[in-house]
Amino acid sequence: MLKLYIGVSIIVLIPILTLYISIKIRRDQSFVMSSIDSELFTRNILNEFSGFIICAEKETIINKLKLLRILSETLRKFEPCVIVDVTKDNSEWHLDVNFIQRLQINVLPCIIHIKQGSKPRELVNFMGFNTLSDQEIIRLVIKEIKKGI
Repeated sequence: MLKLYIGVSIIVLIPILTLYISIKIRRDQSFVMSSIDSELFTRNILNEFSGFIICAEKETIINKLKLLRILSETLRKFEPCVIVDVTKDNSEWHLDVNFIQRLQINVLPCIIHIKQGSKPRELVNFMGFNTLSDQEIIRLVIKEIKKGI
């Protein structure tokens, strides 16, 4: 009887896990694909944008997916938020220097705040966050955002 129960449990559990993993992969892929190329952002959006910009390299966007998703969802409660990939030409090693200079970015990744008609401000950079957990980073970012806007 126990073997039958275990067998049925496995048969039911495998499709559920497969579905869950499939949905999670699609959601993660969609989030990564929603990041905006820095050149496209500069050309089409920057002059009219007001809100938060999370600036990061593609590798960081992929490796810190969960953290960046939570941060962008949290920031959207205050103002619009976009994630901009500063990697140029889909290369790991080439950054969009014009974008970085234009927004006066000192450290990547960072969160920039722009109010239409004013200079961009770097509210938070992630220097020194390597030893912190995602939850600690989120708490610090929210604290800085509330202080800075």
